[in-house]
Formats: sequence, structure tokens, C-alpha cells
Amino acid sequence: MNLEQKKIVRDIADTLSVGFKEVMGKVRQQRIVNARWFSWYALRLRDYTCQEIADVWGVHHTAVSFACREIRQRINTNDRPTLRIIALLYPVLEPQQHKYRYHVTVNGEVIVTSSKELNPSAIRERALAEVDRGMCQFTTETTHRK
Repeated sequence: MNLEQKKIVRDIADTLSVGFKEVMGKVRQQRIVNARWFSWYALRLRDYTCQEIADVWGVHHTAVSFACREIRQRINTNDRPTLRIIALLYPVLEPQQHKYRYHVTVNGEVIVTSSKELNPSAIRERALAEVDRGMCQFTTETTHRK
């Protein structure tokens, strides 16, 4: 599990008052299943495949596919409990809020733009998550401005 995945699962678990280990486990209590399914749904919104998600949890990819389809169906039918959870998890589930764009110039400079203000540790964490997913290579150098 990479840093981005952990952060998403932790945010959802904390918001729904469920333990991280419970979400990652096999317990089938409804509140824990909800947290697990919404974690999967949030990861799918960020373009992780069902197989990638399933590998992290040790389940079959069809379980992830079913959970995401079920959540979408509940949203479309205006299921009140699901809509309440969606409202609580909006900052985590809305991937457009957390879009970062990387641009590498010819001389190797990396320019990061974001839809929100970022502190340096957030940029580093995001970059490390990209490296974990195999989307880029990463070297770092920290400079301090006066």
C-alpha cells in the first residue's frame, strides 16, 4: 500500500470512526464494510484498477467492482444513508479537489501546480505516492527561501 492509498483509507476510517486495521481486515460489520467499500470507491475515483485495490486487501477484483457499482447505484437512487456518508467524505472522495500537475522543464526543473495551497511536505508526500505507483522517478533537493 502506498502513501496515497494509506492517507485515503486513514481519512475515511477517521471520518467514519472506524479503525484503520478494521478497514484493512475481514470483519463484516456494516459500519466497517461501509468504510472499506468507500475506501475502494475513493481509490477507483483516483484511477486505481480493481485489481490493484484487490491486491492490497487480499480480495478478488470482482469484490471491489461490486462494491463500487453498489455505491454508484445507491447514489443514483438517492439512498439517504449513502448520501450522508458521501457528504461526510466529500473532501476525500472528490478527487478534483486534490489534482496536482507536474511539469518538468528541459533543464530538469519540476514545477508543481495545485488547486489548493500546498506545504512542502504535502508536495513531497504526493511525489512519493506517484513514485510508489511507478508513475515517475523521484529525486529530491530541499531549498529554503528567505
